[in-house]
Amino acid sequence: DRMMDYMNMDERSIGMFWVVTYTMAQPACETVMSWLNSAGVTDLIPATNLQPAERLVGTREVSPLPMSLISGFSMNLCLKLSYQMEDALFSGQAVPSIAMVESYTRLLLIAPHSLFRSHFNVISFSLQ
Repeated sequence: DRMMDYMNMDERSIGMFWVVTYTMAQPACETVMSWLNSAGVTDLIPATNLQPAERLVGTREVSPLPMSLISGFSMNLCLKLSYQMEDALFSGQAVPSIAMVESYTRLLLIAPHSLFRSHFNVISFSLQ
């Protein structure tokens, strides 16, 4: 089961993922959340002193989603991600990764007015 490494995507791959966010937001959301909840990306590390049958495997920590990727997400995906990240961050069941906290912050920076609209509606409705 290969994990998509968002830190090593070229411009074409980023553009293709943006298209997916507009056409299939739920699978894109699940992919992003599985990335943020994963232990990291596994790499085979080249080594010179190993026997032919031996391999050295290392794991890179999960990085937050780059702004260049988030900036092209559909609003539908942004809303889905914000709700799922809020559940993970504020439920208190587990300590969230730094990558998820930073990605959530970046998501709010991209489209704060749209993501907070539901909160503003609740506040204004309760004030009436």
